[in-house]
Amino acid sequence: TYVGNHGLEIRNPFGNHKKNLSVGRQKEMTLIAKALKTALGNLPGILFEDKNVTLAIHYRLVSKACHERVFQKMQEVVRKWGKKWRVTPGKMVFEVQPRADFHKGKAIRKLLKAVPSQGLLPFYFGDDQTDEDAFRFLGGKGITVFVGPPEKASEAEFFLDDPAEVNEFIRRFIKSWPEDASAAQKSEGREKKMVQ
Repeated sequence: TYVGNHGLEIRNPFGNHKKNLSVGRQKEMTLIAKALKTALGNLPGILFEDKNVTLAIHYRLVSKACHERVFQKMQEVVRKWGKKWRVTPGKMVFEVQPRADFHKGKAIRKLLKAVPSQGLLPFYFGDDQTDEDAFRFLGGKGITVFVGPPEKASEAEFFLDDPAEVNEFIRRFIKSWPEDASAAQKSEGREKKMVQ
């Protein structure tokens, strides 16, 4: 299953689910993007990513001295559009989003409602402030892993240092899964036969 854009895009075996902006809101987004490109486009290292329903402004490559300017300009431009839009900070990115009731935690809730929960153990890996909603939602219902330094405050239950550790964890998990799962299923089947 793929979840993108804070839960506004979901692709899974049940189909593709994608939220779209109304025609009026799409026009506003286009004007906001144009205003931000005018205000910040000449800043070396700034990157604009049009995500259809949201707009991400990546500032990882921008001089550290200009980071505050990026945020202030974004707030200034978005504020002109009233309370229908918001600026959300992320990991070296600011996103312009429609002010609506959506986030990664709600996306996880929607996914879990669509599948049988018996025997399901969801894993969620995240490295950004926006992942905290998912960590909070899954607390006690799944495995939550923050990817980054453990000294960073997070709702996640576990920590891995970097994406390489995530890859290693997944590789080991997949490698061990078939043996453990089939052994447990065989054992469970034998116990049922013995009880009957």
